[in-house]
Amino acid sequence: MSANSDAAVTYSSYSFCKTDSALRGLEPSEIESAKDEFAQTLEKCARTLPLSFGSYSLVGLSASADLLLLLAASNLSALQEAQRQLNRTRLARYLQPSSLYLLAAPAPRESFALLFSTAPDASSERQRDLLSGKAVSISLLSENEAVATALAGGASICLQKPLRAALDDIA
Repeated sequence: MSANSDAAVTYSSYSFCKTDSALRGLEPSEIESAKDEFAQTLEKCARTLPLSFGSYSLVGLSASADLLLLLAASNLSALQEAQRQLNRTRLARYLQPSSLYLLAAPAPRESFALLFSTAPDASSERQRDLLSGKAVSISLLSENEAVATALAGGASICLQKPLRAALDDIA
């Protein structure tokens, strides 16, 4: 994801999801079809709404979530419409929301890793922009910076991947 730093406010939704183990009980062809439908729906939203997205895999890196979807839009209506369309997919039945954070800020720059912590620095400008009211710090760093910071501070890390690759990680 990329944006001009001088751009107007962008609303970013960070949606953390845990995969229901029932997904792995489906036939492999059903799983693939559900992932294809989900990916095609999100890609269609990105083409037809003022929306961009990023996908991050947390598989093997977090016990509380397997997938992070980052949706960014110029208005909240686009975020809600994209989520409504995603909720109608078969895969959505197996993705249990574990956390959701909403920020009003310039869109995040492209990165390899996303680092988040439940004990952030209270002076963080990004944290002050959180609309959810829950204390979380989200920092976009290079992969090496994120790994070093996570190891030093006990934070969690997830890796940015193309949507289909992140979906392949969950099942």
